[in-house]
Amino acid sequence: MIKPLRYFFLLFFPLLVVACADDPDPDEEFPEKADRTVLAYMAGNNNLSSFLSTNIDAMCQGMKGVGGNLIVYFASTDGNPKLYKIGSDGSKTLLQTYEGQNSMDPAVMREVVNEVFEAYPAQSYGMILSSHGDGWLPAATTSKARMTLERPHPNAMITKWFGQDGSTYMNISDMVTVLPTGRQLDFLLFDACFMSNVETLYDLRNTAKQIIASPTEVMGNGFPYQTIVPLLFADSFDANQVAKAFVDAYRNATYPSASVAVIQTSELENLATTVQALMAAHPSVTLDLTAIQAYELREPHVYFDMDSYLAQRSGEDLYYQTFREQLAKTITYVDYTPSIYSAFGRTGFFQITHYCGISTFIPQTLSLYTEAYWNTSWAQAVTPQ
Repeated sequence: MIKPLRYFFLLFFPLLVVACADDPDPDEEFPEKADRTVLAYMAGNNNLSSFLSTNIDAMCQGMKGVGGNLIVYFASTDGNPKLYKIGSDGSKTLLQTYEGQNSMDPAVMREVVNEVFEAYPAQSYGMILSSHGDGWLPAATTSKARMTLERPHPNAMITKWFGQDGSTYMNISDMVTVLPTGRQLDFLLFDACFMSNVETLYDLRNTAKQIIASPTEVMGNGFPYQTIVPLLFADSFDANQVAKAFVDAYRNATYPSASVAVIQTSELENLATTVQALMAAHPSVTLDLTAIQAYELREPHVYFDMDSYLAQRSGEDLYYQTFREQLAKTITYVDYTPSIYSAFGRTGFFQITHYCGISTFIPQTLSLYTEAYWNTSWAQAVTPQ
């Protein structure tokens, strides 16, 4: 961790001096059905380990006086992953230690998800996924070629992206197979970089009713759990309040960088229908990529603002207007700071001039990812038949 980020960390979380106390393995009887069970799946066997540990301390603070079940699966650099229950008194009770597990093994995630939701039944369910993350990009492209072409700036601050345990990553296509189906989750919150991209969201459209995610990089400190945990367990869950609290926490910070969107998954198929119609009406156009809002400082860019892209592609005609109407139904809340930090490139921050809250990939000749993009469910859904 570099010094500027450590300084930000100390300023940002002054109330987290007291850490949770670990209780040894209890012989715990599982509770009666609660109003809500939330599983925080935190993959921190990487350079985020200390950040996620502090996030758990913040969860303890936020859980004081709050009813419901907050269960945390934490894989760290300290050894075997552990499962904790955060109590309404702010305590952290060790439920289980998993020997030799890799948190990015789909079988492991499936086992943890099934065990937790079976052991802690509730009227409603939510999940937090916290780790590094890089959206829809295939894990197989985390190769020497990719790292050479996309090496972050050597003095870059730590940001988050999803799914790293050592040198193992999880593809979104694998994640889909292990998360609950039929929108059984009331919400899915990604505390990781770049996860509000339409390729990922479309794959996850049947897992949760709402998804809270950022289309840009997320600073290593992540979400302000001391503030948002009570909101996650509110009688009437409001995803907009959670999203707003996230960006509010960064507005006046030393490094004011945050963006977020709330996505209604039931609307994603309708969104695909409008985009397919627009693509069919404009099958071949010349784009000025420099005029389209990008959400990072890679060369070439990978994550572009979807609205900015389709506005240029369509000339803002009637197909575009139909898309815009559907986009408003799909993305029901957005918030962001005027400038966003990116670990890629040398400038550090870039300005947000156009923001719809969701990114998309634009196929490019020089990109490592164009071939992989055409294999995504989203690309196949919006490509004219």
